[in-house]
Amino acid sequence: PDEYADKGIDDSIYTNWVAKVALEWAVEAADIVGKQKKAKWQEVADGLVLLFDEDKQAHPEYDGYKWGSSIKQADVVLLPYPYEMPMPAHVRLNDLKLYANVTDSNGPAMTWGMHAIGYMMSGKEYEKQAAANFNRSFANVKQPYLVWTEYPNGGATNFITGAGGFLQTITFGYFGMRIHRDHLTLSPRMMEGATVMENRGLQYLGRSFTVRCDAAAGEQKVTLDAGDELVVAAVEAPEGGSEALAGVEARVLKPGASASFPLGSTISLKGAVVVQLPSQDDAADD
Repeated sequence: PDEYADKGIDDSIYTNWVAKVALEWAVEAADIVGKQKKAKWQEVADGLVLLFDEDKQAHPEYDGYKWGSSIKQADVVLLPYPYEMPMPAHVRLNDLKLYANVTDSNGPAMTWGMHAIGYMMSGKEYEKQAAANFNRSFANVKQPYLVWTEYPNGGATNFITGAGGFLQTITFGYFGMRIHRDHLTLSPRMMEGATVMENRGLQYLGRSFTVRCDAAAGEQKVTLDAGDELVVAAVEAPEGGSEALAGVEARVLKPGASASFPLGSTISLKGAVVVQLPSQDDAADD
């Protein structure tokens, strides 16, 4: 996506990783639906080059990229989120720092939201950097109708990419949502200066739920607003608070019910398994 790298580029790590993921999803989807898959899909996916600089412990944007060269917008920093590329935490942070320092300050608004999420993923010590990048997005919102522009000083108007990046910073950054194959996880953290955060109308497999975080109470609460039962469980304690989950059990929520956990916990949400018991008539027939 770096629009400055538009001529003669080979082995863009962003392009190659996205292509690899798409091909491997095709293989997996074929298995799920019982359709024939082509061996070539996995062969090509396995053969794609994913560049890595051992000395820098970071990913070059493309073959021949010169460290320190200016880039227009988020590129390599998109690999951990939203593309879930596995990498050690120090490599993820190295990528973020190296590219944040050379990103055009007048680049598209989406970039600052993605940088914010990257700093949130790096832990509490980077909260200020996350907040600074989140707040930077507001320069692209223009009065009187709060219309987004591509750049702080203009560019494309009603710039949905920038608005989308901003919204993702809230749901996938501050509320920490991640989508997995059979469940969601949430790892909320408070916005700078906020005492309460609430994200309503979140949708998952036909269910609608709300997440509310209260700094004073030190808790985060999930409420199932509508839909089938939802299993909610804490899977990781807050950073630096390993004792916080002692005695906290999973809950099966019905519509209107809530479950609370210590603020900063990572919680898992998944659909309840409904067991269809035989009716009395069926049992009598047996």
